[in-house]
Amino acid sequence: MTNAVRLLTLSSLLEVPQRLVISCYKCSRAPLYLSPEDAVARYGADTTFAALRRRLRCEACGARGRDRQIDVRGCTNDYYDAMERHKHQTNVILYGKESAERMRQHSPSRHSFMTTGGAAPDPPKS
Repeated sequence: MTNAVRLLTLSSLLEVPQRLVISCYKCSRAPLYLSPEDAVARYGADTTFAALRRRLRCEACGARGRDRQIDVRGCTNDYYDAMERHKHQTNVILYGKESAERMRQHSPSRHSFMTTGGAAPDPPKS
């Protein structure tokens, strides 16, 4: 048995599915979002996130990933959205479609960035 660390590759984006997000810390320009298929086609399925970051350079300001000024990660919003869909599918299997729909309506997501319906709650008053 080895204690090897499994490095995430771009092919792991296809499992969720989850977009690839590339951001520049130096100039704070709008992040680039790539679909999992585009990311794999452009950079290769076996490319790790760390290896990709080292290869990138910001077109706007020239910041380099190997200087840790570029961030490469999976889109968190896509991940949580996939988890919500999985939770709903599990509830449909366990409790039936009608009950699962009621659960979805009565228990809004904990994540404020989810766009699964309804207006954002009012901020707490100080």
